[in-house]
Amino acid sequence: MSSNHSAKTTEANDDVQDRHQRQQAMITACSTGNLQQLQDLFPATGIEQCDGAVQSSGSSSDLRDISTLLAHAVLHSHLNIVAYLLSTYPTAPVVSVLGLALAHPDLAIFDLLHKRDPGIVHHEFESGETALMVACRDGSGRPLLPTFLLDHGADPNESGLGLTGPLAYAIEYGQPLVLIKKMVEAGAFVRVAPVIVAVRSHRTDVLEYFVDRCTIYDQEVVKTVVRNDVERSGSQEMKQAFNKWLEMQAGEPEMQALGRRCLIL
Repeated sequence: MSSNHSAKTTEANDDVQDRHQRQQAMITACSTGNLQQLQDLFPATGIEQCDGAVQSSGSSSDLRDISTLLAHAVLHSHLNIVAYLLSTYPTAPVVSVLGLALAHPDLAIFDLLHKRDPGIVHHEFESGETALMVACRDGSGRPLLPTFLLDHGADPNESGLGLTGPLAYAIEYGQPLVLIKKMVEAGAFVRVAPVIVAVRSHRTDVLEYFVDRCTIYDQEVVKTVVRNDVERSGSQEMKQAFNKWLEMQAGEPEMQALGRRCLIL
C-alpha cells in the first residue's frame, strides 16, 4: 500500500514538473514570436477553452493565464502572437496589458487591443492617470499612441489627479508641439497647470504657442504664480513670451476687435 502511494505521489510530481516546463515553453514562444510552437503547446498543456475564456485551476499568477501570455507577446512586440491569442480567446483581459502596451508603443498591436476593447481609450488606472496621460508619459516623447487615443475619442481634460491632466503630462514628458496643438484643438483647456509646467520644463515653444494661439484661463493665478516661475527660469525667451502676454492683456479690447484668440478668461 505504501509503495503504491509513493508511486502515485512520484507520478503526480512528475506531471506537475512536466506541466510547468510546458508552461515555461509557452512563455518562451510568446516572447520569441514562435506561433507554431505556441499552437502546438496549447493542447499539450491541457489548457481548456470554454466560452472563449481560459479555464485554469491554478492561482491568478498561474503562468497558464492568458494575460501572462499576452503580456509577454506585447512586451516583445510580436503582433502575430497577440493576434492569435485575441482570436483564440475572445474574452482575453486586454486591460491587464494596457500599461505594457502604452509603455512599449506599437501601433499595430495597440490597434488590435483597441478593436477588442474600445474602452481602453477612456481607461483610468488606480493611480488616477488616464490612458492618455500614461501614453504621454511613457511614450519617450513620441506622439504615436497619444495621437491614436485622441483620434479615437480620448478626453484631453480627463484626469483623476485634479488639475494635472494630459496636457500638463504631454508638456512635462517632452511630447512635441504638434501633439500639444492637437490636444488643444481637441478641447484641452489651457489652465495654470500646463502653463506652469511649460515654464518649469523650459518649453519656450509651448509657452509661445499658448500666448499666441490659445485662450488661457485662471488669469489672476497666471499673473502671480507663473510670473514668479518665469523670473526664476532666467530665460529671456520665457520673459519675452510672458511680457507679450501681459501687453496683450493691456490691449484686450483691441485684441477682441481683431478676433485674436489669446485672451485670458
